[in-house]
Amino acid sequence: MKYALVNGVKTAPSPNLIGVCSCCKQPVIAKCGIIKVWHWAHASLNNCDNWWESETDWHREWKSHFPVENQEIVHTDPFNGEKHIADIKLVNGIVIEFQNSPIKPEEISSRERFYNTMIWVINGKGFEHHFTIKHKLPSHKSTTVKNCRIHYNKYGNKIEICDVLKNGRYHEYSLLHIQEFLDNYDDSRMYSYQWNYERKSWRYAKKIKLIDFGNDYLYQLMHYNDSFECVKLWSKREFIERALNPRK
Repeated sequence: MKYALVNGVKTAPSPNLIGVCSCCKQPVIAKCGIIKVWHWAHASLNNCDNWWESETDWHREWKSHFPVENQEIVHTDPFNGEKHIADIKLVNGIVIEFQNSPIKPEEISSRERFYNTMIWVINGKGFEHHFTIKHKLPSHKSTTVKNCRIHYNKYGNKIEICDVLKNGRYHEYSLLHIQEFLDNYDDSRMYSYQWNYERKSWRYAKKIKLIDFGNDYLYQLMHYNDSFECVKLWSKREFIERALNPRK
């Protein structure tokens, strides 16, 4: 853990400090060695939160973008008293979970039921070479899209757009290559993608899923107009600013 309670105050670890866990209220010890990042560890061998994973530099970096008062917040189920420590809990109640290691579908579903309003940020550094951004897609706000059908061609290697005639039927061979179509839609941030060796457990996630590949963007996994799968790009700066200043 990055923080514990010392005399009731949320405190970062420091040599020889002893605090208590904000979740289970049991003693925790400041681990301040020269190899691992400084952290708090339970005095007993048992961690009170079985959802908690060993914290990495990646976790720390993400948490550092948010105020201390939003980090490592104990979330309690009002009906059964179950407790878990959320990585980030925003002022509007939304939880952000930073997931570094593989996770089972059952745990994904359990966390989503428990937190209800939440966002996943997934560390993609282990599979970035298997994830390829393919074709740019028109913005959902495009009026032209309303009159088109967008799909993969029969070979599955190209996105194509099929015009719709006034009578509602698709023109039989009127296909335009996606890039030509998008010449006037430079503001679009949506793309088709190919994910080889996909981590299929994330298909069970119903909440917002964003992948961090270590660059300046987050890649939101979603569906394009309830059709094929796509990603929407968000700059990390925009994501953090929106999280810290939620719209009313």
